[in-house]
Amino acid sequence: MRQPSTMFLPVCLLLCFFLAVPAGARGEWRLDPVHFKYKIKDDESFSALGGGWGFYAPHYRWTNDWKWRSQPTTTEPLTFQTELRRRVFADWWLTAGGKYAYAPACDFRWFELEVKKSQARPLAFRTWGNGEWRRVFPGAGIEDYDRQIIGLSLRWRPAPALRWQGEFMIEDKTYPTPTRSSRKLALRHELTSRFSHHRLTGIYANSTRDYPKNPWINYSYRSFRLEWTWAASDRSTLTAKSGLNYRRSGNGKEGGKLDLTGIYEYNHSPTRRLSGLLGASKVIASYDPLREDEEEDSGAETFPFSNMRWGLRWRESVSPFSVQSEVFVVFKEEGFDWGGMLNLQVELEKVRIRLGLAPKGGFYQTAEKGYWVEARYYFD
Repeated sequence: MRQPSTMFLPVCLLLCFFLAVPAGARGEWRLDPVHFKYKIKDDESFSALGGGWGFYAPHYRWTNDWKWRSQPTTTEPLTFQTELRRRVFADWWLTAGGKYAYAPACDFRWFELEVKKSQARPLAFRTWGNGEWRRVFPGAGIEDYDRQIIGLSLRWRPAPALRWQGEFMIEDKTYPTPTRSSRKLALRHELTSRFSHHRLTGIYANSTRDYPKNPWINYSYRSFRLEWTWAASDRSTLTAKSGLNYRRSGNGKEGGKLDLTGIYEYNHSPTRRLSGLLGASKVIASYDPLREDEEEDSGAETFPFSNMRWGLRWRESVSPFSVQSEVFVVFKEEGFDWGGMLNLQVELEKVRIRLGLAPKGGFYQTAEKGYWVEARYYFD
């Protein structure tokens, strides 16, 4: 595969010159917190260390961040990232960033350029483009790829209590093997309204990925999400969430899923909060093309609610400690399973220490699993 364009480095240098620290700029150099994490998961242990530094001024910012991992992978490599952000005029900003990442099998080079109008009065604007190039080392069992993304985002606030945000993105990903190359188009709308003690948010997302040399694995994805929050009193809040996801592949395979979540929060005091959580999932569409000798009408089959979850969350803050714990039960056809999670945080002057105990994660399936300890040191 060809290497990135020879114009890439000169363009980066030109942008760095344009965004360089202005002579006599009034700002300050800062060291970001140094953070360390040691984690055990699935009988394996690993650690990570990171930090950074930067120059901060009212109309200019230059930041540098790095992260080291004891067991780097292609999805979690060693990284160094730098970003320059500068006000062009009024509320318009120009940002340029670059990142280098290393894993045992390959390395990554990444660059992004963004133009942004930050204040939605009445319209905010953001457009960006980035490129990522993965280069594989000899003997690795993966391939190089080039990926370019162009995106556009608009945020409109026609009234103080009403906000709309839309985003459109095109992604091209190219491999040496033509059947793996693809193009993705993604569109997202979000509408938020506030009235009295209520907040209502609706999100619609639609994306397609096309493989010109292998249409059998094309797919389209649609998602509808609705969230309602009601501040019933000064101490209690009720939140209801629903999500409908639908996917169709080029081979005719379809899948749909409905997710429902309810959360009741009670603020017993400024330092104590109790929450009750209830969630359930339901398969609402499932079709997998059958072989000729197995053809049958399965489209009318119905599926009961599955993966029903109930949880109780407790948060407490007593200086210098803060605690968050969860106990949850998962109901399935074959029975039920339960789990628990505990996060303990201690702040001592410039040091913050967190202890995590979550062998099965938390109420949400995306919650972090395992056992870990984190330490963060603040220089200022």
